[in-house]
Amino acid sequence: MTPGKCHARWRTILGTLLAAMGIGLVAVGNCSAADVQFYSVLKGEYYMQTNNGPPVLRPFRPYFFRASVLGASNNSLTMATYNLPSGITRPVFPSSIIGPYLGRLYQWQERPSSKSSLDSNYRNGTYTFNLMTRNDGTKNTTLNLAGDQYPSVPRLTNWPDAQHIDPQADFELGWEPMSGGTTNDFIELIIHNSTGIVFRTGFWLGESNALSGTATGVRIPAKTLQPSRLYLGKLLFQKTVSTATNYAFGNGGYARQTDFYLATVGAETETPPDVIRFFPPDGAANVPVNVQVAVEFDRPMGPGFNVAMIGTTNSVQHRFSADKRTCYVFSSYPWPAGQTVTFCFNSLDGMLSFGDSNGNVMLPDRTVRLSFSSSTLPTNAVSPVFASPALISGQTLKLTFMGEAFRGYCLQISTNLVDWQDYATIYSTTNPISISQPIDRTGGCNFFRVVARPLE
Repeated sequence: MTPGKCHARWRTILGTLLAAMGIGLVAVGNCSAADVQFYSVLKGEYYMQTNNGPPVLRPFRPYFFRASVLGASNNSLTMATYNLPSGITRPVFPSSIIGPYLGRLYQWQERPSSKSSLDSNYRNGTYTFNLMTRNDGTKNTTLNLAGDQYPSVPRLTNWPDAQHIDPQADFELGWEPMSGGTTNDFIELIIHNSTGIVFRTGFWLGESNALSGTATGVRIPAKTLQPSRLYLGKLLFQKTVSTATNYAFGNGGYARQTDFYLATVGAETETPPDVIRFFPPDGAANVPVNVQVAVEFDRPMGPGFNVAMIGTTNSVQHRFSADKRTCYVFSSYPWPAGQTVTFCFNSLDGMLSFGDSNGNVMLPDRTVRLSFSSSTLPTNAVSPVFASPALISGQTLKLTFMGEAFRGYCLQISTNLVDWQDYATIYSTTNPISISQPIDRTGGCNFFRVVARPLE
């Protein structure tokens, strides 16, 4: 007997016994649902809306491909792959999305560098899914992409109202109709803070709270959002060109997604957290392969972390400075020598985990591109040596010291040469290192020193 399935002989015996007892047996179809609820392939574009005007194409890799498989329950899907029209087979991986889909959702996502790369790597044609399940065995299903039938770009119709939402009342978020949208098409709204998703409509049309392509708004219930907070919303339009129902429900289509900020009362003038600077800086060359990538923010940040990398398969670790304004990213293995790596912090297609201490989401897709040499920084730093006396001119400290390029240094201050406090972080891609640092001496800070930061 196949585990998890009713057997015809046992149904017959059970029916006979119940009939003898005067109880009728009603047939209800399959005794267990399929192990997979939904699967899809999607090609799309990312846009952003920052005012009441039309959305604009995102500047960093605005094109995406996504293959998704949603299991009926945790572990009902044991493995899944899909075949591209070219014949290449690729896996789908467990998604880190937090919420009702955790442990059930598997995805492959990629953001090609251009529209031509998207169409070359993921051309139109037949996509075959190979689904290995716990109870149903292996299932093979197909979806077809054809016609490049991209929908209109999602655009909010009440963007100004969405910047001062009263969280104690229901709020109706509205958007322009999807051009030519039908009940077979799909609309999805997701609202994030830095700890996860706080509101979403259905992930697929089979869910009770899903929106079809005819929807022009959705009600966000009172008390879903918190006062004095910023949230990032994502509104996706999908034009469906292929469906399948022979095993689970599947669809293929083309999509456009617009992201935007929402603000609740008390945060109308608030700005999202952002990056002040990267070190090494964007475009730096000859970067040592063991360097820490430092990201400085404009305010103290929460504990969330999200970075995507292009050009390396290294796994990364991170730590925050004591004041939570700097995040250091490093790897147990050297960065790839002779390669250029792009680091994307708060990647739009990730969980948007970077946020300040109030949970306000940092601006997405903050990127730095670094070209690595084969050199390394010594584990033990060379002590900095002043090349000339420090000079204080008004409220500015000017000094030059010998150290190491690509090493991080800390300028510290003291009133008594015993108790030292971190004052500023110093980075340079060259050596000697010269700085011109604004200082505040109102507290009687008369002594300064520079110390090297250790490597992890």
